[in-house]
Amino acid sequence: MFEKIKHKFSKEELRKKYNFEDRNAFLFCYLIVLLPIIFFCVFFVYVNIDQIFQAFTIETDGVRRFTFEHFAEVFGEFGPNAKRTLSDGSVLNLWQIEWRSFQLYLIGWLTMPLGYMSCYVLFKKCWGHYAFRVIFMIPNVLGGITMVMIYKYMVNVGGPIFELVKSMGVDLSADALSKGLLGARDTAWTTLVLIKVLPHLIGFNIVQTGAYARIPEELFEVGRLEGLGFIREFWSVATPLTWSTMMIGFITGAAGMFTGDCGVFLYTQGQNDTATMGFYIYWQTFLISGAESGVYRPVYGYPAALGLLLTCVTIPIVLLVRKLGDKILETVTY
Repeated sequence: MFEKIKHKFSKEELRKKYNFEDRNAFLFCYLIVLLPIIFFCVFFVYVNIDQIFQAFTIETDGVRRFTFEHFAEVFGEFGPNAKRTLSDGSVLNLWQIEWRSFQLYLIGWLTMPLGYMSCYVLFKKCWGHYAFRVIFMIPNVLGGITMVMIYKYMVNVGGPIFELVKSMGVDLSADALSKGLLGARDTAWTTLVLIKVLPHLIGFNIVQTGAYARIPEELFEVGRLEGLGFIREFWSVATPLTWSTMMIGFITGAAGMFTGDCGVFLYTQGQNDTATMGFYIYWQTFLISGAESGVYRPVYGYPAALGLLLTCVTIPIVLLVRKLGDKILETVTY
């Protein structure tokens, strides 16, 4: 086919057909793509290269030298006696912090199928599905700070969630009764997990809804003729046909399993035993930047080394999750 076209048109004729309007169209497309390419180069490539560079260098008297001291400090922080204390007396130990981040991953992994199923329920246009979509899309529309203020009010003393917990007969400690659910050491972590996880149990995932919408309606009709119920239709028809999209959620979750944040800095600032690894890295950078003390110390080598080490541990786990996902169900093309 290509040979026929090649003989049909000479190079001069092809140049004439590629007219000025075509060149303008290509120029417009290139300009549209140029902006995200610039953002990628600046905010991903440059930032990560600079992070790797800082993890292996240290500056002394204005002279940079190659070193592994930052990695030695990171490994030392994982020792049994390495602890840091916050203003409220909370003691940070990296193993405990890492365990909380891993807990977030496990909870998210276990609740993800429920989110996909609820998304499927809304996709099937259950009664009131438009109202559910609007209600549960609000957290994505409102800014993060606004949502934090709303949730903190709801779990504070006198808030609706606080009053609901009291009315259910839950035995709250004196700290919880006076400072709210996030202000007490025995309820802060559980409350934080619930207000971050529960909203995601309702399916407002636009990507997953689009994946369901791509399934040919004829397949659902065949399932109904075969006598498939709603649950069997979800597991036997919808799940295999959208498995590749679902795997994106599992892989993304695995990528953040060691750096879970849960909005700790905004909700509790790591107090009351709620610190996670994502918070810890942000908190270290916050202290180095001098935002709290007013003294700027450009020594980002330690958080850079910690982030690089966690990345090296996470990469094989992400690849393993991808491999297991391909083994569980084969990707279906249609």
